[in-house]
Amino acid sequence: MIGDLSFSKIINRNKTLAQKVLMLFVLMFFISDLITKIFIYFDASLNRFAGIIKLIFECIMLYYIIKKKEKHYALLLGLILFFAFLISNIISKSYFDYTVVITNIYYFNRYIFIYLFIVFIKSAKINFQDFQDFVKIFKNVIYVNSVLILIGYLFEIEFFRSYPYSLRFGYDGIFSKNGEAAYYYIFCISILYYEYVLNKKKRYLIKLIIISSISLLIGKKSILLFLFLLSITHVIFVMKKKKILFFSVISAIIGLIFFKNNIGRLIFKMFPFWENVYNRYGLLGTLTSKRSTMLTDFIDYMIHEWNTLNYLFGIGEYEKHKIEFEFFDVFMFFGLIGVFVFWLLFKKYFYNRSNRLSVCLLMNILITSFFSGALFISVTGMMFFYMVFQWINVLNNNQLNSELIE
Repeated sequence: MIGDLSFSKIINRNKTLAQKVLMLFVLMFFISDLITKIFIYFDASLNRFAGIIKLIFECIMLYYIIKKKEKHYALLLGLILFFAFLISNIISKSYFDYTVVITNIYYFNRYIFIYLFIVFIKSAKINFQDFQDFVKIFKNVIYVNSVLILIGYLFEIEFFRSYPYSLRFGYDGIFSKNGEAAYYYIFCISILYYEYVLNKKKRYLIKLIIISSISLLIGKKSILLFLFLLSITHVIFVMKKKKILFFSVISAIIGLIFFKNNIGRLIFKMFPFWENVYNRYGLLGTLTSKRSTMLTDFIDYMIHEWNTLNYLFGIGEYEKHKIEFEFFDVFMFFGLIGVFVFWLLFKKYFYNRSNRLSVCLLMNILITSFFSGALFISVTGMMFFYMVFQWINVLNNNQLNSELIE
């Protein structure tokens, strides 16, 4: 493994069995994702290899949690979601359709995974050094993948493309899902940005610029949104230059007003796939990848079909009604109860009011997720999200936070 600490040293350090299992499966998640991409690329039937590895890890976690019999707040939150899920399926009568039931259980399991993972982390006494080791592994994987993305882009290698043999632009390297790849890069950019602000060293800035630039080759608007929000965060809360932000926004608005047609032609020339989307769904539909249309349809369905219990517990049937506006999907699947439970999750395990920069990064990611979706149902995405912020929050630096704007 590239870096100042090899994987063999990480796994052989004085760790408990649970700690070693965690590090081993982190590496296996990346390897299985590559294997899955190979199967998908060659159109093989075994394209759920990564899912099998996640299921094995989930079984190990459940065994460990049951064996330890420790009570944790995340377990209570998970149980609340479980009962909300049961009630939503009963009132929507989904249990009459076997296919719908299996699909609902599949998505419920993806939503609940992060709660089980946190209980496992707490029960296994995973510490800061483990999170530090994870961050080192994670960054090195992103560095290697970034090289592959760059090679894929320069030499137009279809295997490294997000959408092989299509007009849609994007390169995601070894990752099988470009949406998850985008979040991985968002997490890595957050790590590198935090390290740069913390240490003010040029090498962190160089890494940040390189990874941020290569992340754009994935072709996901979520990364553009996150980088935009990160720029605002840096200007306001770190540089404390509100006037620069004000004049930049005004200039951008004026530029869009007077040159929107030229800008549009340039974008469509670079990304012809989106011209058809624009002609059919308009600007808002293009910016949201048609999610605005799905949201309108869902609101209309909700107004005419939902009752009070649906608003409280949701309706399930994620595959049928998904919008991919993150919190709307949680509301659809678990109702207001689910939205409240996820709010408690982030408040308890991600939010750190004493670390203002961490709060800014968290809000940037959640805002990006709100418009892009599919983070909360990403098993590895939520796991990595949690571990990154455990690492960031432990690195709380009083001098750094005192320098940030009040």
